[in-house]
Amino acid sequence: MNKYLTPALFFISILLFSLSAQAQFLLRISGGELQKASYILGTIHTQPGSVLNNMPEYAEAEAQCLQLYPEFDLLDTLKIEQAQTTGQRMIELPDEKTIFDVLSEEQTIQLGRCFKDLFQVGLKDSIMSPIWHLHPNAFIYFFSIILSMEEMKKYPELLQTASPETTIDKVCIARAKERGMSIGYLDKISSDEEVDSIKNIMAQKLDAGIDSLMAFLNHLEIHRSRIIKDTQLTVKMLSYWQHRDFAGYSSDAEVLSTIQRDSVIFKKRNERWLPQMVNAMHKAPTMFVVGGGHLVGTDGMVELLRREGYDVEQVVPTYLAAIRRYLTSEIGLQYAEADYCVPLCQIVAVDESNAEDIRVWGDFWVYNYRLSGDTLQCVSGGNHPGLIHVRQTENGFEVTGFDRVEDGSNFKKSARRIFGTKYKDFMVVQADDTKREQLRAEGLAEYVRNYNIPATYYQDYGWPAKALK
Repeated sequence: MNKYLTPALFFISILLFSLSAQAQFLLRISGGELQKASYILGTIHTQPGSVLNNMPEYAEAEAQCLQLYPEFDLLDTLKIEQAQTTGQRMIELPDEKTIFDVLSEEQTIQLGRCFKDLFQVGLKDSIMSPIWHLHPNAFIYFFSIILSMEEMKKYPELLQTASPETTIDKVCIARAKERGMSIGYLDKISSDEEVDSIKNIMAQKLDAGIDSLMAFLNHLEIHRSRIIKDTQLTVKMLSYWQHRDFAGYSSDAEVLSTIQRDSVIFKKRNERWLPQMVNAMHKAPTMFVVGGGHLVGTDGMVELLRREGYDVEQVVPTYLAAIRRYLTSEIGLQYAEADYCVPLCQIVAVDESNAEDIRVWGDFWVYNYRLSGDTLQCVSGGNHPGLIHVRQTENGFEVTGFDRVEDGSNFKKSARRIFGTKYKDFMVVQADDTKREQLRAEGLAEYVRNYNIPATYYQDYGWPAKALK
């Protein structure tokens, strides 16, 4: 069943995945005779695409992929409308009946009383006519949505969502189209035959649906308590996602129990997606974009892929990404302005023993380029050897200091002081112009791919242009 087709799915997406804008999991898939790695981005469907700006690891992974497979084509308005229409048909009562035709007078009064208490509107008021044709189970989901939204108002951080036009799934699709990537989709709109089959099953279970609705209304406070607990679990999950703690998230008993409870949503779709994902990965490196709840549990995508012989591991931000950002924002601005600032890190040694002060010795370069036609022309730049201090925080890594080697007559003295026993290694790195030029060419080519720059050559002043590989 397509994820856009029922209020149940909408309810789960709100309850489980309305988390912080930093909350994303990126996983690498390798092994299983794959020639190159593929990736899964576990997303929160309601979050803004701007979160990708804080995920340099996504840009790097995206640049290695030739295909994108999200769950559904969210940029195709016609398909979205068709899916919504299909979903509406699935949860409607048969033979154009209304809820008043299938409930007894006493049951109708009880349902109307609940509506009045929760929404301050009568069930038979004309404003409520769009839901009169819904199956009793749909009313349960409708009430659950409203109750959960009311509870979530106590936690403003859970309601930070993007506009429909800028959600992360849509931005991923738009970026892929701009890059000329091939795009496939894991879900499809149910056929008329499938819709009719589901409607027949629901019609056969109409009496059971009525019983479930009455039980829900009779024990409304119990369900409200459950929703309160679920919302508290969502706050707990928020911490996992903010810290990119996939290990904690994927092993938390409460999280797994909640996902297992809604196995129809997750398990069946995961099993349907698996062969599509395997075929896509063996065709070309692929980026899959799916809701985070599909990743974990015994029937989650991670476990299903591992059973098929693939290695799946989380891609986490590194201190190198923080150093590159620092070089671009702090050092690059010291040179003549250009269109792009591209950093280069030649690492001599690293001490990671203290997360509060990760020490990185190296020869650090910045190159500022101007785009002229299809050529990146270097207009300024230079090297800054020394020791960069990095601190690991709950939101990633940040540079806290830079001990620079001095210029001129104090160069060797300051270099010996800063590099200490690593001084000879530093001098070997600095003297190897061939290796540095190779790293620059590779880094620049990667930068061009990551940021979709329309360049095929790069050029230093006074020298012939070279092709980007």
